[in-house]
Amino acid sequence: MGNPLGSHSGVHKMGCVYYTIAGLPPEYLSSLDNIFTAYLFHSDDRGNKFSNDQIFSSLVKEIIDLQENGVTINIRFERYNWLFCISCFSANHYCRICRLYKDDTKKMCHESELSIRNVQNYESDLAVHNVSYTGINEPCIFNKIPNFHVTENIVCDFMHDIPEGVARYDMALIISGLIEQNYFSLAELNKRILLFNYGVTEKKNTPPLIRDSDIKKGCIIMSASETLCLARYFSLIVGELVPYDSIYWKLYLTLHKIIDLCCATKIQRDSDVLLNSLVSEHNRLFLVLSKSNLKPKYHLMAHYGRILKKNGPIILTSSIRFEAKHKVLKAIANAIPCRINLGYTLAYKLQLQMVARFLSNLSLNVQDLKLGLGKDVHTYAEFPHDLVDKLPEEFKTDCLSFAWLEYKGIYYRKHILLVLENNLDGLIFGEVVFIFVGKSQIPFFLFKPVYTVGFDNHFHAFEVVIDNSNSINYSKLTGCYVNEFYDITPTVPRVLGNSKTYATIRYAL
Repeated sequence: MGNPLGSHSGVHKMGCVYYTIAGLPPEYLSSLDNIFTAYLFHSDDRGNKFSNDQIFSSLVKEIIDLQENGVTINIRFERYNWLFCISCFSANHYCRICRLYKDDTKKMCHESELSIRNVQNYESDLAVHNVSYTGINEPCIFNKIPNFHVTENIVCDFMHDIPEGVARYDMALIISGLIEQNYFSLAELNKRILLFNYGVTEKKNTPPLIRDSDIKKGCIIMSASETLCLARYFSLIVGELVPYDSIYWKLYLTLHKIIDLCCATKIQRDSDVLLNSLVSEHNRLFLVLSKSNLKPKYHLMAHYGRILKKNGPIILTSSIRFEAKHKVLKAIANAIPCRINLGYTLAYKLQLQMVARFLSNLSLNVQDLKLGLGKDVHTYAEFPHDLVDKLPEEFKTDCLSFAWLEYKGIYYRKHILLVLENNLDGLIFGEVVFIFVGKSQIPFFLFKPVYTVGFDNHFHAFEVVIDNSNSINYSKLTGCYVNEFYDITPTVPRVLGNSKTYATIRYAL
């Protein structure tokens, strides 16, 4: 019958509008269970049979009703009223954030303050009634929502702009340039990609082998997750083969830094200024090396500093998890033999799932902890008393020790590295040697100390020294609960051809 949400969906293609509750903690925002379907429509209807105003009018009415009237919820015999709020490339003016003509964007390395769209010039452009001149085809129906305007509530989509856009073009250009300079061959690069230690954090995102045809076309073809993985670890895969002064390597490192800032879940003061500077340098290098114009997604990236300052962490507004939500609807659609009124059928089944969740009274953290292989541990019998005295009370008699576990969707096991502290000398890592779980159901980790030599700019990673002996010096072990880590995302140590060990982080801290 065809997949109504896939690339070969044909006449049954469905459009979906998803939403999340912004107030949820970040670790719950990425869960598919907490991404909800607001609206379904036949894609062919939009623009052909009905206008945007007609397609989305009922959705807008629902949003306005939630803002003005909200919903009433009973919690422990108390009634609470909850109110809610809402926080295509054209021929000549494709940017939704600024009014620049397309030819001006082809060489623009940084944002033009004077060209930014606002409510006043938006209304003026509408009055012109010339989409070729203004880039505005019709009034945005979502402007009817109180406290929302398309020029003020600006947002970007990191997934489509960088992993499925800029990074694909960049990596093709960088790899082509480094091969032309005889630092390595495509066969050697693919061999290193195949043999690289991606570790537990990236084993599902391993990039495929790169095809020569993709390099010649100037765009590598991978999924967003695979492109991100390649961009993050390319410095460790081939960094030892490339000299420090390579201009292609400078472009790569600039891209890496941009990705780090865009993926950060917490931002530091003046991060927007740094991001603007990196994007400007990145676009300048691309113009020099590619000897071509900037593509539209490079221009959109010039607005990222403004968006970061206005909205906060960019990764939290990415559609990468919304795309993953498609698999839930695909599973339902593929189980339905009939395509008559498919949107209604999908919506009905999704609402049944929602009702089942409400009736079950399950909390957000019901699946926080998933345990692997474990055993009972009598701490006073198996560990030195000096160490046991430092443990929390729940571990001073009996507890469970595990080889691995999953907490809030993140996989942990022995011998991974975690960031314990960030000081003036850089990040302090610890190697996991024991994982305990007690009555609180919050994992507790014991770490061996890891010495951080410093940050290596060429490899974009921290050089570390790890004690690989099997013996454990219990007097040097430190411990903390998982919610006390400086950063909760694990990494693994990687030994390169220079015999040095490196640890990386997935985003800027």
